[in-house]
Amino acid sequence: MLKAKPVKTLKLLEFPGNHVEILKNIYGKPWNHAQLAKDVTTIGEPNILGIDGFYRPRTDEYFIINVQDNLIFTSKP
Repeated sequence: MLKAKPVKTLKLLEFPGNHVEILKNIYGKPWNHAQLAKDVTTIGEPNILGIDGFYRPRTDEYFIINVQDNLIFTSKP
């Protein structure tokens, strides 16, 4: 586990429930991680949604887009 701090205030899209079901509703069908990775890259463009990542409160997980630009690592494993 690495510790990090943000270099700015991050804008995160929250998945309040089961992210698998939420994404299935967004895509209108089952999705795969390769498809999601491509779409996240597009979403990360400032003129698309302007978000820096996703937050899943159910598991207290953060998914940050462009890690190298948004985080400074404060410790190593």
